[in-house]
Amino acid sequence: MRTISTIRAFIAIELPVDIKQNLRVLITSLKKGIESHEIKWVNPDNIHLTIKFLGETDILTIQKITDQINGISETLISPDLEIVRIGAFPDVLRPKVLWAGCSKNKELDNIFTRINSICSELNFPFENRSFSPHLTIGRLKATHSPLTIQKIQSNINKYHSIRFGNFSTPYLTIYQSELKPSGPIYTILQKIDLS
Repeated sequence: MRTISTIRAFIAIELPVDIKQNLRVLITSLKKGIESHEIKWVNPDNIHLTIKFLGETDILTIQKITDQINGISETLISPDLEIVRIGAFPDVLRPKVLWAGCSKNKELDNIFTRINSICSELNFPFENRSFSPHLTIGRLKATHSPLTIQKIQSNINKYHSIRFGNFSTPYLTIYQSELKPSGPIYTILQKIDLS
């Protein structure tokens, strides 16, 4: 049960404006021929690279996480990232989530591993899975037609190797997420500088 002392939060990497604009162009193209009631598209202004979803979390715990990440921030190197290709989870035959991919490198893996450990020490579930960096661009709703699946598969093949741009991020961002009928509203709580 939600109380005043908890907020819905997550840790992420912000995207530069030019990459968001490139994703906006892609989403506009993907929308063509697909019924709007079958897919919930993500507002390009809200697209980000999630490192750790915290969920409903006590404000004091969020501050502890922030303090601990700040304490090791000099050992977290700013990763050079490339946003490239699109795909679907769990796979193209049964798409539920549409995504744009993000390159994986040792700096990004290190950030994920260290934050995963910090959160685990504060009683968040430890994620044993390998980190699969991606940007969610759309979610299929429960009811969708076979034609929509075909169009999604066709677009994934068409844009499989598309490149959206490269960037290096100077900081991590801790966001508050408020769910609204019109879509989530994200508020920046903290920015943590990277080395």
